[in-house]
Amino acid sequence: MILPIPGFRTVAQAEENARALEFGPLTPRQMQESDQILGREDSRAPSSGGSGAEAARGESAA
Repeated sequence: MILPIPGFRTVAQAEENARALEFGPLTPRQMQESDQILGREDSRAPSSGGSGAEAARGESAA
């Protein structure tokens, strides 16, 4: 799996990053796999009353 790193130093790097848009967004399964690799397995788990985004940011859903 390749994880893009935002930013660029050259025009060629900017063009390469822009071409990644041709592939569209990652699927939920790909995001889950990425989270597991990065050690963030629980960041997308739904919490009571929240979408999981709050948990990813360390916030309370209440």
